[in-house]
Amino acid sequence: MCGPCVAPRTLTPYLGIESILECMMVQDGCGDSVFRSNVPCVRLAEYARWCDERMKCGPQCWAWAVVLIGRSKLPVTHSTVHRMLLAALLLAVKYSDDVYYTNKVYATIGCVGLAELNKMEVAMLGALDWQAHIDNNTFAHMQAAIDERQAMLMPPLTTATYMHTLEVSKPQGEPIGLILKGTRIAGVIPRSTSHTSGLCRGMMILSINGHPVQTDHEITSMIKKCSDMYVTVATSV
Repeated sequence: MCGPCVAPRTLTPYLGIESILECMMVQDGCGDSVFRSNVPCVRLAEYARWCDERMKCGPQCWAWAVVLIGRSKLPVTHSTVHRMLLAALLLAVKYSDDVYYTNKVYATIGCVGLAELNKMEVAMLGALDWQAHIDNNTFAHMQAAIDERQAMLMPPLTTATYMHTLEVSKPQGEPIGLILKGTRIAGVIPRSTSHTSGLCRGMMILSINGHPVQTDHEITSMIKKCSDMYVTVATSV
């Protein structure tokens, strides 16, 4: 399995996905041969990060893919989970994104051969009875489960962590330019930096207007409701 090793702190957005899939795992050796490979040396969260950075798929695709894996009833093992995630993610992209790459590109990204990926896609679709669509309630339930696992696995705040309360102004009709990965800020949209002064990549959002927030959905909801906010964030040094 290809893909570089990455520092543990960069894996935070993918820990929830890894945790959910690990709970589905059964004893190795009973996985479908189409998905089975030598046990990869790359951690599943690292593989997910590798694919995410290159596939450019929508954020909804990850919860969608996990739902499909569970619904397929295929055995999830240490030697099949990476390829099953790739195949499920491929289906999620095709069903939910308006624009996507060819299978050849996804095969290169996923570090498998094109013929292998094609077989995995067909095998996954067959196990799903060719029904890869999921309803809104199922998606929301899985996304909440992933967010909950991710929040539990977030690195704890330490004595080297500083809390700041920042005033954030949102002009009428203009969204605050925050890019979220869980409850951490993954980026600030440049065109809106004048309205998000002091917010930086890596900060963990603790509360908005005094209300604790634990998931990215809660943060997004609060941002939509408020025009002016006091955001309490934590940064480590």
